[in-house]
Amino acid sequence: MRIAHVNMGHPRNPVFFGGAEVRNYEIYRRLSERGHQVTVVSSRVPGTEDYRVNARFEYHFVGSNCEERTASKIKSSLHFSAAAAAWLLRRAACYDVIVEELSYWSPTLTPLLRGRPLVLQIQNVTPWAEMRVKSGLFVGAACYLSMRGYPRLFRRWIVLGEPLNARYGVRGEVIGQGIDEELLAAHPREGDYLGFLGRLDATQKGLDVLLDALARLRRRGRRLRLKLAGRGPDEGALRARIRTLGLGGEVELLGWLEGEEKRRFLEGARIVALPSRFEGQGIAAIEAAACHKPLVVSAIPELRYCVEHGFGVAFAPFAPEALAVAIDRLWDDADR
Repeated sequence: MRIAHVNMGHPRNPVFFGGAEVRNYEIYRRLSERGHQVTVVSSRVPGTEDYRVNARFEYHFVGSNCEERTASKIKSSLHFSAAAAAWLLRRAACYDVIVEELSYWSPTLTPLLRGRPLVLQIQNVTPWAEMRVKSGLFVGAACYLSMRGYPRLFRRWIVLGEPLNARYGVRGEVIGQGIDEELLAAHPREGDYLGFLGRLDATQKGLDVLLDALARLRRRGRRLRLKLAGRGPDEGALRARIRTLGLGGEVELLGWLEGEEKRRFLEGARIVALPSRFEGQGIAAIEAAACHKPLVVSAIPELRYCVEHGFGVAFAPFAPEALAVAIDRLWDDADR
């Protein structure tokens, strides 16, 4: 089978990347090893060139270079949408199935193609407030409305979990996150720090809430170390917030971790926090659970499974005090 997947993000993209891109890479690596031909079309970034993961799996870059500035994001998103649509018009007949990644930044209008099996993959939900802050009132409103209506142009969907079906009003095939099998062989120990693993996006991931909770705990005499593993657009703002709260001695930013480094990081954590305001499923939660680490997660529908399956506790979203209490209790719970 020949598969084309259109996704603006890419594992090497400093602006548009995350668990979705890791998931796609892992799935297509496996499919290509089974004999399927895969092309992932992604946004061009400085220093990237088309390349092959193996003989049957390739990345192809289109559009203009994407940078961190909001204006550049919007411009490069529009360029990518147009360039990806043009590429599909030329090449669609070469593929047996075309998958589009739902993105409020860059819809590529694949439903306009005729005669090809089309699938929309939905890996996340972005609230209106987030779009308004990051894109401005008018652009944000347009993105929000298009993202809500766009999925209904398709007849086939892949979603990470039932909460996404409910949010978008579709009946997608539920295919959850997968993880690196190496994590299942982890040798967990008691651990001596609070860990976070993921994209450094303060708003989505609730990292502002996490830092405020840590500051509250310190004022009560509970000094915990926090290690943040990841990269993302808010790294500079987070460093500034850490200095403002006087947490420089307690918080460490480790950068992006993969493979053995990621496994050692999870093995060494006592608790893993995922205080997200919104998620698709939260691959970091599954990775932590694979390493037998308890989680403290925000009480949103997409992370409810952590509590239901007994490897996490939840706190009221957006509430630093509730998060501080949850961390404090879980830290001392010998039976967790």
